[in-house]
Amino acid sequence: MELGEFMRHQRQDVGLTIHQVTHDIMPDSVLSRFERGETELGAKSFVQILTRLDGNIDFLQQSFLTANKTFYHYPIDDTLTPDVYPAQIVYFQKLWEETQWPYYRLAAILFIAIADVYHIENFHLTDDMLGRAVHHLAHISRWGQFEVTLINAVSPFLKADQVQTLADRIFEQINAESNYYALHSRNSRYHNLISAAQGMFNAAYLQRNITLAETIFSELDTVRPLPSMVQEKNRFVEMIILDLYHHPNEEKRVTARLVQMYQGFRGTRYNYSRTAQLDAWPQVAANVQKWGWADGH
Repeated sequence: MELGEFMRHQRQDVGLTIHQVTHDIMPDSVLSRFERGETELGAKSFVQILTRLDGNIDFLQQSFLTANKTFYHYPIDDTLTPDVYPAQIVYFQKLWEETQWPYYRLAAILFIAIADVYHIENFHLTDDMLGRAVHHLAHISRWGQFEVTLINAVSPFLKADQVQTLADRIFEQINAESNYYALHSRNSRYHNLISAAQGMFNAAYLQRNITLAETIFSELDTVRPLPSMVQEKNRFVEMIILDLYHHPNEEKRVTARLVQMYQGFRGTRYNYSRTAQLDAWPQVAANVQKWGWADGH
């Protein structure tokens, strides 16, 4: 199904004529040709039409992908068989390469990033894709649900300079979303923005840009309470990492703090990550200590 055909179905589903949809936006003939697949629409005009149909970009991406049954469109999870992931990635790479419509290409980036989180050994997110996502996020005047989902997906993969570019924007968005509902909902944009900021901390510290990581941590540390226990745990781990960086000779003390924190999750639903993360800690600690010594701590 072509994008124009999909939009025609959306228009007909709400009982609108072409003229009712295009009034004051574009000539009727332009939308008519687009619905027949004979021409393309600019991103601005497309969003105006979509809004008039009571839709939005996030709804469009999900609905259009659902309407096309020839590929697997939903984010990777542990139940997928081995042959599904390559087929999915082939589709999204084709989507990226063949379409020139900005939001549609960004949707490809979004889904490739989500897939890469679960299959990091088969990395498909390119520097060009990341660059386009960052440019979009840095220049769009207001982040909607699509942008929040996008930054959450790509944040762990950002380069340090890209983290720097988006740091102010993400905390502007966090402040704008911090209302009563957001503070008490795991599914709010506020919740997802916090997760994205924590992903940006990880991206900065793994590239040994500790100054940038500390800047993000200090901003996050002013956000209280965090929406979820997982995010609270992540904040404590970030604090432990920075503590060890500044005191590389005090590994035993710092590790004891970490173990004590994880002991608190015994018997809770969050216990699942305790063993794996404690097993990974010695290698993390070795790297952080090495950086701390090299930087004169």
